[in-house]
Amino acid sequence: MAAGALLSLLFLALAAAALGVGMPLLLLHQANQWLVQRNYFRTARLVKGVTIVFLLICGYTVYASFFPPDSHYTGVFEEVVGVPFPASGEIVAGDESGLDPHGDYISCARIQVSREEYNPLLSVLNTDSSFRATDFSTPLLFVYSQQYGIITKELPSRPYSRTFAKGVVEQDAYRFVGFLRDHRSLIIYRCSS
Repeated sequence: MAAGALLSLLFLALAAAALGVGMPLLLLHQANQWLVQRNYFRTARLVKGVTIVFLLICGYTVYASFFPPDSHYTGVFEEVVGVPFPASGEIVAGDESGLDPHGDYISCARIQVSREEYNPLLSVLNTDSSFRATDFSTPLLFVYSQQYGIITKELPSRPYSRTFAKGVVEQDAYRFVGFLRDHRSLIIYRCSS
């Protein structure tokens, strides 16, 4: 990405933050000052409370965008695989790119399930005609994504017993499910546009 495009993107993000957060804060501050000048102290305290709640919501939103909760990855699992998240399922690791300027984002997670739930999940994907079995010996473009690298960096070089894909990598609408050789773990990868 060119430096000029990056600067304009940064400017747009700052302008959106100023309008989306700065303007309501300014209005709440002005309302508080106006109420204090007219001796409406209880109402002014209420406006201060609303301001604090607004700041907490904004702070949590920013935090959740950088560190998504596990429920986000369970939702990605359910969307990609098409079945409810396993009862024994545990998110071991997860990473997400966040939205890029075109509205695309990548989400990748390593999920551990019980051995009893591993094989039924494998059979679900074996019978799902929207998925195709992949030969992981050929390089796939998504393997070079930062999110996939973070999730799989501790795995051996040939970690998969079976892999399945849906969509086309080149079109940025791609789903991948990899069943690891330990018969307990899965890698879920989603790139959406």
